[in-house]
Amino acid sequence: MVSMNFSVPKWLITYYHLIGVTSVCLNSFGIYLLIFQCKKLGSFRFYLLFYQSICFLTDIHMTFLMQGVPLVPYLAGYSVGFLANWFGVPTHYLLLIAGCLGVFQFELLIICFVKKHQAIAVILKTHVIPKFLEFSGYFICFISLPIGGISFNSVRITEEEKWDYVRKNLTQYYRNFEELHEFEIYIRTEKFQYLFLCTALCGVSIILSISLIVSDIFHMMRKLKLRISTVTYQKHQEAIRSLLVQSLTSVLCIVPVGLLGVFVRIEVTNNGELLVGMCIVWFLAHSSINMIFLLIFFPPFRNFVSKLYKMKPQRLKLIGGPPSSRMFPSITKL
Repeated sequence: MVSMNFSVPKWLITYYHLIGVTSVCLNSFGIYLLIFQCKKLGSFRFYLLFYQSICFLTDIHMTFLMQGVPLVPYLAGYSVGFLANWFGVPTHYLLLIAGCLGVFQFELLIICFVKKHQAIAVILKTHVIPKFLEFSGYFICFISLPIGGISFNSVRITEEEKWDYVRKNLTQYYRNFEELHEFEIYIRTEKFQYLFLCTALCGVSIILSISLIVSDIFHMMRKLKLRISTVTYQKHQEAIRSLLVQSLTSVLCIVPVGLLGVFVRIEVTNNGELLVGMCIVWFLAHSSINMIFLLIFFPPFRNFVSKLYKMKPQRLKLIGGPPSSRMFPSITKL
């Protein structure tokens, strides 16, 4: 018989706090840089800013407000975050918000790529998407959120059905469930399987869309270099580099979600709690890794950090050298 662990995994909660604080620091810094240090990118920086803000909100929601704890190997879990403990918000709705924010991240990334793709396409007068089709695509992106939310809400069972399922299938854990202030459990119905399949197809579609757009952008950039000034070309190149860094980390972020889906589908039992926890850890690290990569590979961010680093020794010289030489001049002379 499969055993379930109802204790709160301390390592996971510690990680929630750690990644939450790290995300607040790094993303706040990233938002500052996009607003004040990336003006050369023009209005496009606001699309990047919106994307960065949604990544920030996703991390805050999952690490502080939700703090989900899975009950492996079943499709069950509970929350110990601020909204769950203080306001009694059901785990189902916290999952719904997390899912919508996660999907919205990828949709915004695609929109950023399309915007940059079309900015280059207009200059080259090739591969220009009609405005009607472009706005139709944006509409589909935004309408998919409420449709997905309604679909996910439809697989939730009532409180009575929940306890009925526990009583019949998890009798030995009935008291453990009673001790939880709130929990959610999902049954693998036909509707749930259909939703699972649609989600997987959406994930594959997002990866393919980004890959096709990136491939076409690289193809057009070769032609663009001969048509515009070096300064303008550099502006486009920097924006694309930012998107490439973020798309790479986003694709890496999809991997743990995919693995989590596989674990759910095959009902993994051996070390299931650890594997699911590691997938959550991997997913939540996405935003912070993204910012670290931007600070290394995105020129405006990297240049700002380099300037800060170079300014420190200059400040020491302006105020008369290291503190030790000012406090003990006679010793330094000797």
